[in-house]
Amino acid sequence: MFSQLFGRYLEEKGKLNHTQLHDVLEAAAKTHVKMGTIAVAGNYMTVEQVNEVYALQSKEDRMFGQIAFEKGYLTLKQIDEILDKQGSCAMQFLQLLSEKGYLTLDEVNDYLERFALEKGCTPEEMETLKSDDIDGIIPVFAFSSRPYVMEIIGLIMRNMIRFVSTDFYFKRLTKVSGYEYSLLIGQHMKGDHDIYIGFGAPKRDFSGLRALAASYSGEEVMDMSDDTIGTCAEFANLCNGIFASEMSDKGVNLELYPPFTYKEQCVRGISYVLPIVINGAKLDIYIAIDEDIVLGRKPYSIKTAVELGDIEEDNPELHTGRTVLIVDDSAFVRKMIRVILEKEGYEIVGEAGDGAQAVYEYRLLHPDIVTMDLIMPGKDGVEATEEIIGINPDARIVMITASGMQSKIDESLNAGAKTFLTKPFTPEALAGAIRKI
Repeated sequence: MFSQLFGRYLEEKGKLNHTQLHDVLEAAAKTHVKMGTIAVAGNYMTVEQVNEVYALQSKEDRMFGQIAFEKGYLTLKQIDEILDKQGSCAMQFLQLLSEKGYLTLDEVNDYLERFALEKGCTPEEMETLKSDDIDGIIPVFAFSSRPYVMEIIGLIMRNMIRFVSTDFYFKRLTKVSGYEYSLLIGQHMKGDHDIYIGFGAPKRDFSGLRALAASYSGEEVMDMSDDTIGTCAEFANLCNGIFASEMSDKGVNLELYPPFTYKEQCVRGISYVLPIVINGAKLDIYIAIDEDIVLGRKPYSIKTAVELGDIEEDNPELHTGRTVLIVDDSAFVRKMIRVILEKEGYEIVGEAGDGAQAVYEYRLLHPDIVTMDLIMPGKDGVEATEEIIGINPDARIVMITASGMQSKIDESLNAGAKTFLTKPFTPEALAGAIRKI
């Protein structure tokens, strides 16, 4: 995070252009950081002292730390601290700025001081920022005394790193009484607490949501289509499911509702907004906890129903023992499941985007296996499973759901589902769950 944040700062100040910044970020992960760079950036040594040690190194076959210790510039404890930081991405980034000739060491140090001053960071906060430790950085940029706010932000950031991109940074968390947006995509959780978590596009800038969808899906995204919205909603569902699961482990009950989308409106009520920049594009993380919230006047309904192809009812050629109907309101998830199962030799005979369409297609196609999403608008996975079991008591249904939905999972198993799978899942886990039934 530090490399992206400081790099964009240098770009804004005209010290780097976009190509140079990309060059340094790309090379940073491959570079071994010199101890001198860390010593200057960490205020262990001055630039003059570092250059003096480098000059002695060029004449003597000795290590930087050994010479600096003998000169009295570093203690043994400081040398250990510097060695611990040598694997730091932040330090790799700072070193490359100098090595590639974009900035001198003096300029790097000068702009680090300017950055800290303009961002209001203490020396201790700067060290935390350079560590790239999410749990340490959040209290600096996203502190909130409201329970669960910082936990939610930390979870989203870790999922960003895991599933989306490492090229991101966030700004300061703000508490607002209203939030005007061009697009708001998220999910409501209700139970022991009333929580809204989502992603917003402010001022008609959809670049951040497109970047989120593109990185999460691994596909090029050109516009804010319903499929793009659905992909963002699926990432929100993933994060919220994991959060609900963690809360369940602590004895806190939260039930997930279908994702929501609102366009060109304004939230009313106390909320928290965290601006984030991902791959150079801006979006907002939106959080509201136990407040009287009105998301907007009217939600936007994305198209979830899937176009039906020319399929003949009761076609005997379809009954191979390996035919599958995929049911999920997210086109991104349906495509992911299709790719996995087709590689395993299954034949996908249909897709459905909601429970009502799932029942209709089951009657039409009589698939051997159904993968069923649990949380969908309208008729959910439990209701659809009950109706399909009413049609065929031997129907083989795998329930797929976000984490933290144990009560709903129990309902689906009681309704007739053979097994369940929680998101995120691996291809091996999906194939294994289907083989099991």
